Amino acid sequence: IFNQVAGNATLDVLIVAGGGGGGGGYYAGGGGAGGILEGSIENHQPGTTVITVGSGGDGGVSASGQATNGTNSAFGSVIALGGGRGGTGPGTNDGGGDGGSGGGSSYYNFPGIGTALSQPAPAYFTGYGNDGAASRNPGVVGAGGGGAGAAGSGMGGGDGQAFPKYPASDIPMMSPLAPLMGPNN
Repeated sequence: IFNQVAGNATLDVLIVAGGGGGGGGYYAGGGGAGGILEGSIENHQPGTTVITVGSGGDGGVSASGQATNGTNSAFGSVIALGGGRGGTGPGTNDGGGDGGSGGGSSYYNFPGIGTALSQPAPAYFTGYGNDGAASRNPGVVGAGGGGAGAAGSGMGGGDGQAFPKYPASDIPMMSPLAPLMGPNN
């Protein structure tokens, strides 16, 4: 829960959903990246906003075990869509799942491209997500999932997307990392 105590603030918001699980079996497709929404909310008023952090999808365990899409993340009512699952085969012969970014196709479902769905967000947010790739092109047996910055291409997953407004160097890191957390750590 995000609790804002002062009014008329401008909030910079970056929402990242969970990525799709990679397909199982032979020549499976890669899962798509979780959808991303980035924007600023002007004149945000005091109150609480529920934040939901989506998890990554489960990978396919075998040729007949279908992977799952990632789950959605949200800041209040603004929702970024989870990434599409990677295609599995030869048991289920499924293509990549649709999502924030689409999952890549398995060899057994052509073209089977998972597509990037339009993310339902206010106009002051920009959505990022791209389609997965197709398999059975020359040299491609299991295709890459889409990334936030580019579509999957052949066996490669799509590129990510940089957000210079949110530099990683500003995120505090615990050092040294404690392998176990508890009252004495």
